[in-house]
Amino acid sequence: MAKKKIEVDEDMLKEIMAGDIPIFGREKQKENAPPPVETKSAEVVENPPEEKPPVAVQEKTTVKPKKRKEDSFDYRKMFLTEGTVQHRQQTYLSQETHNAVRRFLSVVAPNINISRYIDNIVNAHLEQYRDEMDNLLTNEINNLLNNK
Repeated sequence: MAKKKIEVDEDMLKEIMAGDIPIFGREKQKENAPPPVETKSAEVVENPPEEKPPVAVQEKTTVKPKKRKEDSFDYRKMFLTEGTVQHRQQTYLSQETHNAVRRFLSVVAPNINISRYIDNIVNAHLEQYRDEMDNLLTNEINNLLNNK
């Protein structure tokens, strides 16, 4: 009795596991398709919960997002751009957040992978709050040095 041979596209399975291809709603890119445009991306690494050092509790403040003119802010151009994330690092999201992002992208932008979308969001956040983040970092370093 002959066994049925099943062919598996290992590369596609790897991309699905990495979040580059949604499990549904998109076929693998054709071989003759032009390569995606490469863009700079920031590497974001999040330590697993058990490795995080204890952090002092700070009073929560509500940060209002900066308002932009409707014509100057185009969500699609800023966050829903195609491409691949180079030199990827693993990070974790809650299952609820991942499912919400997956559902959103499958309807609004099925050609965009989750890792690219999140990378675009984080890059925009880093750019928008660069000065505030630099100030926080400087203050923490100064506090560390002054508490000797």
